[in-house]
Amino acid sequence: MRDGINEETCREELRSYIERELLFSEERIEDDTALIADGVLDSISIVSLFAFLEEDLGLVVPEDRVPIDKLETLTTLSAWASTLPARSLG
Repeated sequence: MRDGINEETCREELRSYIERELLFSEERIEDDTALIADGVLDSISIVSLFAFLEEDLGLVVPEDRVPIDKLETLTTLSAWASTLPARSLG
């Protein structure tokens, strides 16, 4: 199993993914952008985001309920995601 991802790298990977795949403009999200309140994330895009974390970053997203406060901003999202375990390669 490889190590997880550090928080800074995770934040930049998430920022890039969200801007490229979830925003429909040239808008840039800031670390403190309210992802749900500002309409950046909805239920469908959250599923897509979790798939990105698992498939592209190799992290294991828990199957149980993820607390909504972990999805509030890019900062809270990356802090949470950087603690996720890496997927086992074996």
